[in-house]
Amino acid sequence: MKTLLAAVLIFPLAIFAQTHQPTDCALAWDYDDAIPIDGFKLYTDGVQTWQGADKTVSCVDAGLTEPGTYSVHVTAYNAVNESGPSNTLELPMVTKPPAVPFNLRITVIVELNP
Repeated sequence: MKTLLAAVLIFPLAIFAQTHQPTDCALAWDYDDAIPIDGFKLYTDGVQTWQGADKTVSCVDAGLTEPGTYSVHVTAYNAVNESGPSNTLELPMVTKPPAVPFNLRITVIVELNP
């Protein structure tokens, strides 16, 4: 008789942003590994955008565009099932401010009337 892995997985406990750039975000999450898992999946706006094997508990969600807000969550999976989602994290992607000017020169032209 074949033994099945746990049919119900414990979902990842919390997802959080580690670093946040204009077009990507480094994410990490906590997980209680009481039940064997094969890895995790990241979903961005409901679409799977990353899958990691083993117990990798971080990734970079790349290719995000600005401006906009993205909703991300992770799930755990094994050969039998996929867990429910972790908490949902909202990632606001803010347009970068313009670069600070350097070597700025001001020319003053004075016109004299005779």
